[in-house]
Amino acid sequence: YPTGAGIYAFSLSAMFVQVCDENGAILMPALPSHLRNLRFHGLLATDGVRVSGEVRDGKLVRLDLTSGKATAWRFRTPETLLSSAAFRRDLKVDGPDARGLVTVSLVKTA
Repeated sequence: YPTGAGIYAFSLSAMFVQVCDENGAILMPALPSHLRNLRFHGLLATDGVRVSGEVRDGKLVRLDLTSGKATAWRFRTPETLLSSAAFRRDLKVDGPDARGLVTVSLVKTA
């Protein structure tokens, strides 16, 4: 049985990272609209990738991905967070899909 503290920690983490299907992690899928400025650090996503980032005025301003190994990785995130984001040229950005999620694909070097 999970403890109350465990459920609370899981719920907080799920606002930032959700792994629910084979299409890759969903980053920041459930941020409440009143949380317009926040930072998170070292949350485990999939394939050993850890995610850190910052949202300012409701827009993603920093996203760092770390991994101990080289891997092809993809994630999805709400399009509304990315409206002013600039991506590196080696990233592939597709979408949004029917749920309003944009898919970002990359090859992460160790």
